[in-house]
Amino acid sequence: MNVNIPFHRLDKFAAAQEINRLNVDYFPGLVGLQFVEVAPELVIAEMAARPNLRQPVGVLHGGALTTLADTACALSALANLPDPTTQHILTTELKIHFLGNVSEGKVRAEARPLQVGKRLMVIECKIYSDTGKMLCFMTCTQIVGNFIK
Repeated sequence: MNVNIPFHRLDKFAAAQEINRLNVDYFPGLVGLQFVEVAPELVIAEMAARPNLRQPVGVLHGGALTTLADTACALSALANLPDPTTQHILTTELKIHFLGNVSEGKVRAEARPLQVGKRLMVIECKIYSDTGKMLCFMTCTQIVGNFIK
């Protein structure tokens, strides 16, 4: 998917709606990930703890939480590009710390840039349960370039 969204011309809610529309046929849509807000300073995304995203013991799978965090970080990096129509980002490294688990309800990711550079961006993401309990936090490094031909 080539993201040609002029983040700087859309409010944070309109940008989120446009990303949700584009994600329907891709992996984020498959797992039910929905963006709530997309802005350079903060990206918020949510996902339901559906039964098919749980481990056999009944809690939300760590891979589902990692998907939510990585996707929120990617959108944070995209929203910080000067022109997302000519540059792209790719995750080069991520580190996630799991602090708790949940078996139902929604989980909410909040991604914020820690460092925005011309070639690399470092984004932090925290994921919370719908009761406000922090489930995990992640740092993610994104490389900036023209990777899509």
